[in-house]
Amino acid sequence: TLQGRPADLSNWTPDSAQRLQDAAAKLRPTSDRVQQSALELVEAGHQTAQSWATEGRSPFLDDGTLDPQFVEDTIGQAPAAAETFVTGQAEQGIPVERRLALGEAITLGALAEKAVPGQEIGPGSAQSTAHEIPGAGQPSGRSEESRGPLLKQLRAWRAETADRSGQKAFQVLPNATLERIAAARPQTMEELAAVKGVGPKRLERHGPAILDITRTASQQPASPPSPEPAKAPPGATSLTPASEEYAPDLFQHLRTWRLSVAQESDRKAFQVFTDATLKRIAAAQPATMDELGQVKGVGPKKLEQYGPAVLSVIHKHATQEGGES
Repeated sequence: TLQGRPADLSNWTPDSAQRLQDAAAKLRPTSDRVQQSALELVEAGHQTAQSWATEGRSPFLDDGTLDPQFVEDTIGQAPAAAETFVTGQAEQGIPVERRLALGEAITLGALAEKAVPGQEIGPGSAQSTAHEIPGAGQPSGRSEESRGPLLKQLRAWRAETADRSGQKAFQVLPNATLERIAAARPQTMEELAAVKGVGPKRLERHGPAILDITRTASQQPASPPSPEPAKAPPGATSLTPASEEYAPDLFQHLRTWRLSVAQESDRKAFQVFTDATLKRIAAAQPATMDELGQVKGVGPKKLEQYGPAVLSVIHKHATQEGGES
């Protein structure tokens, strides 16, 4: 087992050991069930990293971030643990900023070079036993009252989405899945992917919109002052207007471009840019690389990789609009 034995950080670099200690601190107030699921995720991440190493692949991208495919493969190794890990922290009412993120737990496994340590992950003197991880749909520890407002927002979004696409509401997402999302309050695509009922297609199609709702809901109970969004560098003009103001035609052109890029690079569309980011671009309609870099969701790596092509799409759209007016 991973729990119940003394900490051994000899296989870890100082930076990785510090990450491990930080993770233990975040897990301290959680239940044994959550701590056990964290251990299983670390172990799954470690095993996936070893498998990738035999193929000459790194879990990390060039910019140092975790490869989304690695996260997906790790979740596939321990899907029940991933869901318990996400929903368990939410059910205990732990504030979002104090939770251990799913990606952080998986990263710990990717960083372990030889063996995954045990006791330092799940602090406490209680002897570890084999915890049975409940499946999704078990009664939630979060009160119905606290989940109610978020669930209501998710249902309203689903009704609007179903009406717009000509689908039945349950075809967008069934009630059971909406309830799990409301209980988990995922903050990242990885955490949303861990919720049972949210498969790859739904994640790509609806993930950004769902996260917009859950992130906003998670900020509402926080004690004021609420954390403010990251500000642009001094002297820079914000180019992230409300997504409702975006140009729908340009948004569709950007989505068409994104699909082509995703197919050519054998990636999922959201890994190129999420719908939320494309809407911000369609709203801001930047004309230069500097302006595009100020749009939320466009980091340095993506700016360098996709910036010229995105600006070309915007320029073509502006030319067409100008010719029609």
